[in-house]
Amino acid sequence: MNDYNEAIIIGRATDNITSVKQPDGVIRYSFVVALNYYSYKTTKAYSEFIPVCFWKPEPFKELASLNKGDTVFVNGRISIRSYEKNNQKKWMTEIIGRYVRVFKLKKEARDINDLLDLIKSNKSLLDEITASDHIQLSDDLSAELDQSAT
Repeated sequence: MNDYNEAIIIGRATDNITSVKQPDGVIRYSFVVALNYYSYKTTKAYSEFIPVCFWKPEPFKELASLNKGDTVFVNGRISIRSYEKNNQKKWMTEIIGRYVRVFKLKKEARDINDLLDLIKSNKSLLDEITASDHIQLSDDLSAELDQSAT
């Protein structure tokens, strides 16, 4: 069965990562990613804050270096769950990550085009993203990256 629940986000970590070892030994890594967008209707810039978590059976080197302000590329699935708190039903939406890449940018990436240029200029990273079986890219993003790979 195809899994059509696929999310790709690129943004900045809003805080340092937290990790908690569960009783079964699995480590839950969590952080929040800020995504910026511009509304042409209101002519204003906005930010949305997306919780992300990874469940790993052993320490995950890629996330060990994540710090507040770092740019991250996350691929995973959207998870929506509910819970009770103070006799009220609450909802939680987050990305359950499968793949992450942390960027320690020396220059400020102003928008998605700057980050795409960075990915395209790094052949090993470009190959890693385009060849991964764990990442499903949109047709537009795939075409954009495929142009660089050739």
